[in-house]
Amino acid sequence: MSGAKEHTIVARLPQAGGDDGNWGTILNDYLLQSHDEQGALKQNTVSAGQLQTNSVTNDAVADGTITESQLDTALAAKVNGNVTLTGIQTIAGVKTYSSSPIVPTPATNAQVANKQYVDASIVSAGHSGRELAYADINSQYRIEAADNSWHNIPGLTITTATTDRPAYVTAHLGIIVVETTEYCNVLVSILNETDTVDLFHQEIQVLPSPSGFGVASVPPIIVRIPAGTASKTYDIRVQSFDGKAINVAPSWSTNKPSLFAIEA
Repeated sequence: MSGAKEHTIVARLPQAGGDDGNWGTILNDYLLQSHDEQGALKQNTVSAGQLQTNSVTNDAVADGTITESQLDTALAAKVNGNVTLTGIQTIAGVKTYSSSPIVPTPATNAQVANKQYVDASIVSAGHSGRELAYADINSQYRIEAADNSWHNIPGLTITTATTDRPAYVTAHLGIIVVETTEYCNVLVSILNETDTVDLFHQEIQVLPSPSGFGVASVPPIIVRIPAGTASKTYDIRVQSFDGKAINVAPSWSTNKPSLFAIEA
């Protein structure tokens, strides 16, 4: 009939005291709004408003379903500020490691080198020595006559670090000038100052001179420090046990007495 109104039937529960003979039909129609024929919830029938607080646990969230835009602002900042396991990143600021990082063998000049690479490089370079101390004397260091005690040479003191490799301490003392017209002897030694142990000493015989100054060149003194030796301090010292005045001088005009440490 023209102009007839359409009526929408809204699903409802059966009414007590009414709906005689239609209870099953009305109830089934109501349940089928959100359930399928097997009684399971239909797809897309539960919205956020129907969820109880904390009802969705981690196990119920499918992997890869939460994107960065859905994260809390503070949490997103933390995620973006972290160092990732892969990919290229630029990291600023000072980072202190409680354990040494493990890195591969470097391939370019800007890459960090590991210990194995450095050790191999030192071996191939022949363990060139590094000057660690030198006597800051431009002409002579004088030990007065009749003084038979040991004298440390100023500046000739080094402290070695504990190492798992053997090392050598080499002393270059230069020339000893003794005020004498007779044969005399001078002792030169490397002293382990930490334990007050004389590791090595060398007796130098000084030839007399009519001018009153005997001259002797002191060969290099080398002491081997075994692997695993704890950090120790070493001094170079001289002694005249003939009661003669001693002057320690550079070998040449520019070579000052010096100490070297060489790792083996």
